[in-house]
Amino acid sequence: MRIGANPSSRGPRWSFLPATCAVGATLVASYAAAVIPQTMFLLTSAAIAVVLTFAPAGVLIGVTLLARNLADAVADQRVIGTLNTGALLGILVVAVVLVRVVGMRRPVGLGAALFAWLLLLFWFTVGYSNFGDDPSLQRELIRASSIVALALFAANAVRTQRSVEQTVDIVIAASLVPAVVAISQMATGVERAHGTLAHANSASGIFVIGLALSSWRLIEGRHARSPGLRRYLVAALVFAIALLATRSLGGMAQGAVTLAAYTLFMRRSGSIRVLAVVAAIALVAIFTFTPLGESRVEELSTTTSPTLAAQGQSTNSLDWRFGHWVDLIDVWREKPILGYGSGATTTLVAPGGATPHSDAIRLLVETGVVGAIVFGSACLALFLALFRVARARPPIGSYGTVVLAIVVGAAIHALAENVWGETAILYALAVLVGSALGAGMSQAWSTAAAHARKVAAAH
Repeated sequence: MRIGANPSSRGPRWSFLPATCAVGATLVASYAAAVIPQTMFLLTSAAIAVVLTFAPAGVLIGVTLLARNLADAVADQRVIGTLNTGALLGILVVAVVLVRVVGMRRPVGLGAALFAWLLLLFWFTVGYSNFGDDPSLQRELIRASSIVALALFAANAVRTQRSVEQTVDIVIAASLVPAVVAISQMATGVERAHGTLAHANSASGIFVIGLALSSWRLIEGRHARSPGLRRYLVAALVFAIALLATRSLGGMAQGAVTLAAYTLFMRRSGSIRVLAVVAAIALVAIFTFTPLGESRVEELSTTTSPTLAAQGQSTNSLDWRFGHWVDLIDVWREKPILGYGSGATTTLVAPGGATPHSDAIRLLVETGVVGAIVFGSACLALFLALFRVARARPPIGSYGTVVLAIVVGAAIHALAENVWGETAILYALAVLVGSALGAGMSQAWSTAAAHARKVAAAH
């Protein structure tokens, strides 16, 4: 082409090249989708990953939480090879978060996340040495890695008061969907409503988180005279009714402990504390003295001793847990140091075909004494870090308070339930814990910078 020539003079043949490529790619993709149905799923997942890579942080968090809440009941269905729906969502989360974190200037928490991933990989290797390349171990590694990735992303993306409030609203909105479904199930006569979740116990954990966050928004908004508080009151009532509809003893215990811990840790006037205590007592009373939970509570009166339960004298679900835990401890004694590997208790080490129904027992069996010490220390460090955030000045301090209360409630529930195995709950907890730690660190840096400026000005 001559210098100074009109670019349009290259001829019409080149103008058809982009359109031809687009049509050709569409035909190839359509043919592949028709011949291999999984291809359409992969193409759709790839497109979603690209969109989420460039979408606002709130969109990524909201889509992830909502997708997990909606797909929880079918998360175990295999889609491609040995991967199920939950594992594919986990891969999507890890891939998108890694791309986004790499593009950040100075990501916080990356060292802690890498250490956590290293521990998960180590105990996956332990499982591999015991059982070989079992698909359940692979899926557990993906699932746990995605939880860490989501916490890492939240710690870097949610750093200000405004972003914290937006994130809380996103978690509430994503949790309201299964809550509304659970209420409709209760209205149609379902004995133990579960919403869109796989089990009523999983649903109860989600509803407790939504109830606590809605209450926090209501209390903090009332203190600041913020408009639009009615929607948080409505949300809190929806979550309370949905929680009752699950008829979950563990969920009710989690709810009572969460509200009690929030009351204990909060820095508010006596009237707010009294209101929170009354709400917790009312919730437990309605469950205990109405048909919603009266029969469930009465079942506990027949509970025998753990010794008799271990001998097979089981009268209720608590007795069964006692006996099951004794069986798991007997299995653990065969590999007491490093355990059987992360994820082994889902299917590979499951006396009677049942999961542990206790995360403490699960941790011991899967990771042994070494893992119990390592992960136990990590949990203690996490509690202390959240406590420091809760002691910070408002408004981040108040957010740290409710997140700490939510974690305490979930930890109590985990003593007799598979909370660590309930991915929907762990995704919500990862977002809340990561954002609380990130916001607390950001506030600490701002305070230190302001102090440094004052000192410099004084000199």
